[in-house]
Amino acid sequence: MKIQVLDDLQNELNRLFIAGSKFAHNDPRIAKLIPTLDKMGEKAPVMKKLSEQTDSLIRCADSQESSVLLSDACGLLYSVMYTQVNSDSCDSPKESQKEYTPVYADSFPDTPLSYSALSGVREALTSGKSGRLAVIERAYENGHFADARLIPLLSPTLDDKYTEIPVFIKEKVIPAVGEKMIPHLLADFDMTAKKKSHAMRLALLCKLKYSGASELIETVLNSSESSSEVTAQATELLDDESALLEMLGAKKQEVREAALCALIRIDSAVGKEKLIETLQSEKYKTGLKALSCCGDKSVTMKAAEIFKGVYNSGKSDAKRKALFDYNAVARLYDSAVFNCDAGEIYELFADYFNDNVFSVVGYNKDFLRKSVVLDDRWADLLIKKKLFRNAFQEYDAFSEKPRKKIWKAALKEVLESERNPWLIIDMLNKADDKQRKEIAKTAAAFIKKYEKSKSIFYTDLVKKALEERGIKT
Repeated sequence: MKIQVLDDLQNELNRLFIAGSKFAHNDPRIAKLIPTLDKMGEKAPVMKKLSEQTDSLIRCADSQESSVLLSDACGLLYSVMYTQVNSDSCDSPKESQKEYTPVYADSFPDTPLSYSALSGVREALTSGKSGRLAVIERAYENGHFADARLIPLLSPTLDDKYTEIPVFIKEKVIPAVGEKMIPHLLADFDMTAKKKSHAMRLALLCKLKYSGASELIETVLNSSESSSEVTAQATELLDDESALLEMLGAKKQEVREAALCALIRIDSAVGKEKLIETLQSEKYKTGLKALSCCGDKSVTMKAAEIFKGVYNSGKSDAKRKALFDYNAVARLYDSAVFNCDAGEIYELFADYFNDNVFSVVGYNKDFLRKSVVLDDRWADLLIKKKLFRNAFQEYDAFSEKPRKKIWKAALKEVLESERNPWLIIDMLNKADDKQRKEIAKTAAAFIKKYEKSKSIFYTDLVKKALEERGIKT
């Protein structure tokens, strides 16, 4: 026959999985089941263990730790029900299994990690310490997030104050975990909250093909209480062209921007026309995000033409800076990298790269890393501007010929200023055996030239760098 207390406990734990583990603390409905479990534990050790885990769950006030305790209790409960419970209404094991629906729909949850490995990843997900992203990335690469005990911790991590961690969890980890994340994302989702994390949860629910995603989006868009962050995300997820075109007239810029992005995503011809119109208007900033993800080369080239016209209308640095927006050039660059080859990118951006007002755009390492090819022309620009440290950041991406050109020019530049110890260190990090001798000789000349001046701090940096690498001058 059915053991009623186990059935009751399963119902209560399932309720917490939907409502959130934070509601487990001092839960009266679970607390009243513990004495019965304790009594059963006198004869069955596994029931004693279940009682202890359940008691730990309701005593825990920490929402992060309670997520793990809830997962552990559910896993043990299901194993007990699967192996110990018999129903007099069932004639076969399969029918018995159907009567008890586990929290994890597949089977008993996988828990392959040792306690020490689990503890390290758990700390990275829940603490505020630095260096956590590297731990999370390694855990992802090693497949550690297949461990069911980590799954309840992922959705709360979207609220982490360090932006790069929620982004990695959203882009890599949660999609890899799959549909098991849906109950946790739903439990934490709040469409009224003014946080990007809730917009992320909505996007993930759609990505994981949650069956109620369409209704949820409709609810968000029809509610006056929805936050602008969540409303914008819901708009961006729409596929209805007519509804999106209507939203281009919305009062909030975030909604207009999201509508344009959605129109570009569904490859709407009218949407592309609206994007060009927006870029030509005073409200051009509304179209920059959509431009950066547009896969139509003709739109990229038209936007480049519009921006160049604005750029050329300013005759002084101050005027160009007032007329133009650095972010506009950056978004245009994103679009060009998406649609154009390296030669075309160079032609489109050569004027900006040679302009002091916009030079930062061409050399920002995030932009350069997106370029398919870094050729002689890129090297010439960096040398001309004496941006050698930028050149060495991307040194490995150049072919052999421009690398030699950069190296030769940098060797001459080192002795031109007392403030070049960091360039010497960059060169030491990239040097092969032959080049190591060259830079050691140049470093010695640098020390000799500047150590008797007021620049002893810089020469000491170079000496230390040489000593650390075992190089004698």
